[in-house]
Amino acid sequence: MSSDLENELTAFFNWRPASLHPSPTASQSTRDPSFYDKLLAEIFILRRVRNLPSLTKDIADTVDNALKSISDHGLELPPYSKGFPTESIRRFVLQTRSTAMKNEMSVAEFYAHTTAVFCVNVASVLALLQVSLLSPRLTHVTSRLSDQDRPR
Repeated sequence: MSSDLENELTAFFNWRPASLHPSPTASQSTRDPSFYDKLLAEIFILRRVRNLPSLTKDIADTVDNALKSISDHGLELPPYSKGFPTESIRRFVLQTRSTAMKNEMSVAEFYAHTTAVFCVNVASVLALLQVSLLSPRLTHVTSRLSDQDRPR
């Protein structure tokens, strides 16, 4: 594995999202349903968010299996690119976001702009490497494209 990317992946999987807390002006109730929310059948309305204790282990196992498969096939992880959520990028993004939450929308927005963005980038790298294991021909063809051959 590329040692820089391996180090960044290790740091990423040891990272924990910021703890959120209510702001002094936090809402004590939920918002009124929007027009489209009112059209949902009662059974589709989210009433409670529950903790899924196995989620962290399930994700960790999936990542470990992907990395083991990559290693078993003798593939090298590519160097990480400018958009990869390195430790310094995560720290910068989190410093620009408040952890004081006013309502459920501020919680959703916080995670959408932090954890979700970070995880999508990491998952994409691992997923593309898994695809390359399944389709070496595709990897060979796409790696032969020069910059001038790629669509703009």
